[in-house]
Amino acid sequence: MSRRPTRVAGARSASEIEYPLDVEALIDLYGETMSPDALEVLDREWLTVRARLLEVAAALDRIYRAEGSVAEDPRMEQIQESLTLLANPCDNRAAQLQMAFSLPYDPKWRERYGV
Repeated sequence: MSRRPTRVAGARSASEIEYPLDVEALIDLYGETMSPDALEVLDREWLTVRARLLEVAAALDRIYRAEGSVAEDPRMEQIQESLTLLANPCDNRAAQLQMAFSLPYDPKWRERYGV
């Protein structure tokens, strides 16, 4: 049984609404659309994305400055593939990136791992 929030009107944020929510409650809070526009998302995510990209760049710098070569390491190929995926504009980069770091599905995985 779903109950409507008792306090929606006048709420300044979603955290001030009692849960569970229904669609009408979200419309009361956010207007007709429930999803923020791209600029709002960029404003919210900018510093986190920037920090994580700097972290990746620093890790790659440390790898390339270290002694020896990792040019033939398949993990470096996965990293390069993931950077290429991130550079392409689309709306499912996270799923594509996850697949780049995943093993292909093996229907006999239970037998292979003794499960």
